[in-house]
This record gives sequence, structure tokens and C-alpha cells, in this order.
Amino acid sequence: MKLTKKKLLVLCDWYLPAVKAGGPVRSVAAIVTALKNDFEISVLTSDRDVGDDHSFPGIETDVWLSKDGYRLQYLSPDANKKTIKAEVGKDYDKIYLNSLFSKFFTILALRSLKTAAKSKVVIAPRGMLGAGALGLKALKKQVFLSLAKAIGLYNKVTWHASTSIEATEIRKVFPAAKVTALENLSVCKPAKYVESSKQEGRLKMVFVSRISVKKNLLFLLQLLSEIGEEKISLDIYGPLEDAEYWEKCLVLLDANSEAQYKGVLEPNNSHSVLSAYDLFVLPTLNENFGHVILEALNSSLPLLLSNNTPWLNLKAQNIGADIPLEEKEEWKESLLQFAEMSYSAYEPMRQSAWNFGQKKLDQDYLIKEYVNLFS
Repeated sequence: MKLTKKKLLVLCDWYLPAVKAGGPVRSVAAIVTALKNDFEISVLTSDRDVGDDHSFPGIETDVWLSKDGYRLQYLSPDANKKTIKAEVGKDYDKIYLNSLFSKFFTILALRSLKTAAKSKVVIAPRGMLGAGALGLKALKKQVFLSLAKAIGLYNKVTWHASTSIEATEIRKVFPAAKVTALENLSVCKPAKYVESSKQEGRLKMVFVSRISVKKNLLFLLQLLSEIGEEKISLDIYGPLEDAEYWEKCLVLLDANSEAQYKGVLEPNNSHSVLSAYDLFVLPTLNENFGHVILEALNSSLPLLLSNNTPWLNLKAQNIGADIPLEEKEEWKESLLQFAEMSYSAYEPMRQSAWNFGQKKLDQDYLIKEYVNLFS
């Protein structure tokens, strides 16, 4: 007798082929890919990428499309409200929301459900309750969270935290929250090790992330300006999310002949591009997971990160360093140390980084836990 699959409705502001929305798109895509044989999955998302005023080219909107093992609907702005309200009221066994503050794909969805029905909702805040994230537009977020608590917007939901750190962040804001901590799945496929071409006295760095206050590129450019060393180069990849912030970055970028902006890195090209560098750098204010960090490891790259990510104790594991942003001198010293490393000193660290990435990409046990989360 063939068992009927449980029905899972996934709501997210952005989904493939979106690239500018960053990690959350990859997180959701990885879950859909991993669970499509275990659940009858339906994905509701917007019909465009972050900041775009037009739909994805060649994609039909406002109808269900059959994909490889699941169905997907790209919603036009005119259809968002009506379709979301209708779909969350149907007989899905679980509803998975992928934002805390999304006007339509979270808030409207929750307000359209009766209180009892919220028990079938799983919500992933995607790092939005981290101190660094809450510090941006802080007053607006504080007011919203106070109102949300007052009306019981998130009552009875199950929270999906990507790390134990995020679980603590959720409980700090919602003390009675029911939280399941499960590391993000990745769509990244294990890749072969790539030997370095590291030269002693030179360092080829790469920054890959959205250009925004949160990702903190300006901090890195300021460090390079203060170091004033031509031995360190920096290539920058990422969508220009914050125009005003980018203007500040450009002042330092234009003054540094060793730093350049290279546009948006397409996911399909990430391994071939990243493996050509010596070091991946991300001085982020807050990172819930960091898919690009795992992609860097998979591309044989050691890491230099702030300590605002789940990727910690890197030096002890010989895969890089995680340094508090307050310790600017330590950041400078670390950059210079990486630059001065010889091939023979650097190569074991590169090998360790790749090995660590391969272990992280062994996800069979995680997939079973995700099946339990939505069952």
C-alpha cells in the first residue's frame, strides 16, 4: 500500500533563479531538493529578485508550475495578497515561513490563519533576531516585535533555528518559544581539492556577499587603507543592495589599485572562481549561517571572519581565523601574517579548510532531522 505524502507549503520572498537575495534562497532550495521525495511540496514566492521592478524573464506567473518533484508558483505583486491568503487556508499539513518581517510571505500568512492552525507553522527567522540584525533600523523592529507579541502573531508556531546561537536569540525575544535547532542544508556539491598558487609576500583575498551595512565591506576597505600594503589584493563580488553604503565604499575602493569590484558571482561559477584565491574574508555584523562560507571551504579556501557567525574557533582547527570587529589591530596583523605565509606554511591550512568543508557537506543525518521537523 502506497503511503500518502504529507503536504508542505513553503513561503519565501525569493526563490531560484534569484541570486541577489543571498543565503536564504539557497537554504530554501536545499530543503526543497532534499525533501521533495518525502513530502508533497508547494512553493509560493515572488516573481522577481531583490530590488527588481520586473519579473524573471521567461517565467509564467500566478499559476502553479510543475518542477522536478515539487510545484512552484511565482506571484506577481497584484496576486500576492489574494493567493497567499487562499493557500494558507488549504489542507496543508505544515506551512514553512522563511522570514520574520516579510509583509506578505510571513505576516499576512500568519494573520490569515486561526490561532489553532498556527500549530502547523514552522518559521525560520533567518538570522533576523541576531543582535547585529536587530541593530539595523532598531526602533522600527522593536515597535513591530512589541505589537506582534501583543496580538499573539507568533503564538503556537514552531521556530526553526539554524544554530544553537540562533535558538538562544529566538528565546531571548520569545521566552516561551518552541525551538528546533537544525543546521542549514546546502545545495553545494562536494568539489575536488584545488592546490594553491600562494606566493610568499602576496595575498589574494576575495569578499563575496551583498553590499550592505550588515556585511561590513567598508570595514575591510578601511583596514586595507590603513595597512597601505600593495602585497594584498581584494576582489569583491556581490549585488549592490545599498547604494548609499556603496558610495562610501567607492571612496576607498577608487583609492586602492589592488581592490576591485567584480560584479555578482553566479552560483554555478563559485567553485572555479573562489578556488583561484588564497583567502575568503567576511567581516559581517551578523551571519545566521553563511552559505558562501561553506562554498569557500568547498573551494579549498581558508577563512578570515568576524566572530559574528556560527563558524568559530577557526585558528584551532587550522582553517583560518575569527576575530572580533573591535580588534582592528589583530585584523591587520592577521592579514599581514596571511600575506607573509610561504606556500609550505599555507598549503596545510588550505587542505584543512577543504577537509572541513567536505565533512560539513555530508548531510544525510541532517535530512532525516528535517523530515522529522515537518512530519
